[in-house]
Amino acid sequence: MRILWDLIASGPQWNRLGAIAISGLLLSAVWSAFASDFRMLSCCTVICNAGDSRTLESSRTIDAGALSGLQEELFDVFFDPQRQRDVVGKKLRRSDDDGQIFGVLNPNNETRKRRTERLLALKFSAPQDADSVATQKQLNRPIKIVEPLRLSLDDLSAVRTPFGEPNDYKPWIVRLKNGELLLVAFCFGGISRDQLPKGALFFERAVFWRSRDDGQTWSSREERMDLHGREFAITSLSDGTLIMPCQLLRDDSSNQAGHSYSKIFRSVDGGHVWTETRIGPEGFPEKAQTAVDWNAIEFPDADHPGKTIVQLGVSMQFGGHAAADHVYLWRSRDSGATWDKSFNPETDRWSDVDGFCSQTTTYRTASGSLFHPVRVDATGPHWELPAIAGFERRSGDQDDRTMLWKSTDNGRSFHKHKDGGRFGTYGEMYPRFLRLQDQRLLLTFTVRSNSTDGSPLGLRGLISTDDGETWDFQHDRIVLSDRNHGTSGGGFGNTIQCADQSLISCYSYRGEDRKTHIETVRWNLPATRE
Repeated sequence: MRILWDLIASGPQWNRLGAIAISGLLLSAVWSAFASDFRMLSCCTVICNAGDSRTLESSRTIDAGALSGLQEELFDVFFDPQRQRDVVGKKLRRSDDDGQIFGVLNPNNETRKRRTERLLALKFSAPQDADSVATQKQLNRPIKIVEPLRLSLDDLSAVRTPFGEPNDYKPWIVRLKNGELLLVAFCFGGISRDQLPKGALFFERAVFWRSRDDGQTWSSREERMDLHGREFAITSLSDGTLIMPCQLLRDDSSNQAGHSYSKIFRSVDGGHVWTETRIGPEGFPEKAQTAVDWNAIEFPDADHPGKTIVQLGVSMQFGGHAAADHVYLWRSRDSGATWDKSFNPETDRWSDVDGFCSQTTTYRTASGSLFHPVRVDATGPHWELPAIAGFERRSGDQDDRTMLWKSTDNGRSFHKHKDGGRFGTYGEMYPRFLRLQDQRLLLTFTVRSNSTDGSPLGLRGLISTDDGETWDFQHDRIVLSDRNHGTSGGGFGNTIQCADQSLISCYSYRGEDRKTHIETVRWNLPATRE
């Protein structure tokens, strides 16, 4: 095989073609001999390269099950130029053959100069129990409805699917313009951040899974070493552009700023290639810990009929008296390629630890109003609620709460919604909204402490029948995630709806092993009694 490799990499063209053909026959024999044992192919790599093959990096992997019939397709893959992709300067580009072949090129300076090189790499890897949905155990624990009043059932049938590896954390799911589902989370590596010594560096990055059948099956786990950060959330705009905000912590090994800040990733090809925009330092005080909303909204551009404006809230944490002057609604008329960063909304001079646009979302109603929940820190000046019997304040941020604000002018000004903006109780945060096909509004949120429904920390749901104007946090509480060990780790995720009206929610939880884990749950919402 070493001789064949040398011929492929550097020999005359006729030698290279012959060597590739022989390699193909050998691979076919290997596949036939070991088809029942995928592990034998876990490190097998086939390379076709018109240039220097030594620049090959690890490619994305495909399930061994997808190799069926490979020996019949091998030569077409290598010799059909229409199936090769120019990937110079790119870490990863997807192919045109349903994701079975991927091009990878090491983006070093030497390789970047070779603009005519083309490379294909096919890497076989066995399905892993933690990665391949075909081998994942699906759990059918029902969803409990606490204090049912307008919902017609006490329990809902549900199918739960575990994802990924221990210490994958805080997922978000989105439907792309082509109908594909993309699930993103982040991972720490072998040891979670909260188990490292204080000040120790870590490396947080994105992890992807994809589904082409509305979440019935999913691709293998794709760890993106080029997307640094945590708490990723994705908005799919009307033209298919993806906007993915995240946070980068101070002690992350990829952070050279010396303080935490937020940033925005953008993709125009379904999340395969991303560009990055940092929030700050321009427009903020020195070393400002910038923050960002988890979702962008779109609304009609009054000055350009038929066009839309994309709006995304940014602010700063620990801003003190300067906080109100550094709340911005970034606006874009080109789907986030460029931003007008100057618009400063009226927020009644709001100042708190977490900032006005920080770890939250914005929902645009059918009538055009904006609902914007604001995180209220337990150590800040706005946290106290009327006395709640039996409640004891804890250390950390698990007792933060949420306050609901509203705008009727596309964000020029915000005011507290009903009852001084009260939106749940202590420990209830991370709100996400989804307008359902029947026009009801689903709110999902995370219980991080002070559970009032008898279930562990995790993801909950509520329904509004008036597009978010009123909410009942005491009745019809939908317990979407029902297990967690410890004082953190549960909840976070959002929900999407499928064409058949079923819902897919995602969340994380902390297991008995003290590590975080990810699941999705597929469920159906019952009708609302009038």
